[in-house]
Amino acid sequence: MKRLGICAALLAAACAHIEAPTGGEEDRQAPRLLTTRPDTFARAPNLRTPAVFVFDEGLSEERLEEAITVSPRTSAVAVDKDGGELRVSLRRGWEPNRIYQVVVDSTVKDRFDNRIPEPIRLVFSTGPEIPETFLSGTVLDRQTAQPARGVRVEAILRPDSLVYATRTDEAGTFAFAQIPAGEYQMRAFSDPNANRALEPFESRDTAVARVLVGAQPSVALSIVAPDTSAPRALEATAADSAITVRFDDFLDPTQRITATQVRLLAPDSTPVRIASVTIGAPAEVPAAPDTAAAPAPAAPARRGAPAAARGPVPARTITVRVAGALRPDAQYTIRVDGVRNLVGLVGGGELRLRTPRAAPAPQPAPPAGTTPPPAAAPARPAPPARP
Repeated sequence: MKRLGICAALLAAACAHIEAPTGGEEDRQAPRLLTTRPDTFARAPNLRTPAVFVFDEGLSEERLEEAITVSPRTSAVAVDKDGGELRVSLRRGWEPNRIYQVVVDSTVKDRFDNRIPEPIRLVFSTGPEIPETFLSGTVLDRQTAQPARGVRVEAILRPDSLVYATRTDEAGTFAFAQIPAGEYQMRAFSDPNANRALEPFESRDTAVARVLVGAQPSVALSIVAPDTSAPRALEATAADSAITVRFDDFLDPTQRITATQVRLLAPDSTPVRIASVTIGAPAEVPAAPDTAAAPAPAAPARRGAPAAARGPVPARTITVRVAGALRPDAQYTIRVDGVRNLVGLVGGGELRLRTPRAAPAPQPAPPAGTTPPPAAAPARPAPPARP
């Protein structure tokens, strides 16, 4: 019993020893990087040890591996932590004659939830000189025309297929620096499950960029979910001289739809002349002048154009304006062909639509100098019968 009491006392003392001291100041300082091994921009042809980041305090292990990106990822990445040291290695080791980049994301934090203020990038070479190259760009969401945040962007060097990877910031921008000169296949995808692999359902876009020493090329990407079906017309409604056709898919806002792509038949099968066709609902589209000449088709969007060039917001509707007035309470037939969705598939369809009934004619105003008859007073209910 006496021995048990001594053990209990020692255990209690040990527990009291590891508790945080009461009344101490709360740690609100983010971890600070002290040094790296190897040094940034170092050439280490025979590197056999992990890349090490040394911080001034211990780090949290929460989602630590997800916060580390190695480019090019020539084999599986291993992440190890020992107090304030973060060690990153590749399963098959660092390959010779490569320029490696190890990025520690700003989600890394200490044990008190203080995150590092910005990503840390370590660049080193296992052979060649590190070039002064730079490649930047933007990624937009094709459906909303807004910046795509947190999207994975890969620069794949041809013909070696080495992949350098990064993510877009809050403004949808990205940048690569000190990567080998050459031609790159650019690929951006949403990666919602954070597995760093393109899945069939994920929004994506591709482009080509050429990286040269001393040049600063820029690439504009616009991601959209993959689609295997052409756009199909679902519904048509009419108001005044405008007809709205709704599709089951978002339409490419850069295309020009001409009057020759729409055929409208009156109830007696007489063709109705089309004045203009525009993408979007009538409230979003200004009335176009009546012209018999079909406008020239718009040039396709140029890959690599600035992000502002991809600004139009896609819509699921088109507005068809006719040269005259539509008959009220009549059934028309409309057919639309050659409409392109966001991934370039072309479709259309034929629909029936009924125009609204004519509005009732307004009541004539009373002659001047006369008093309109008073409105009839509501009838009073009959009093209840007496018993």
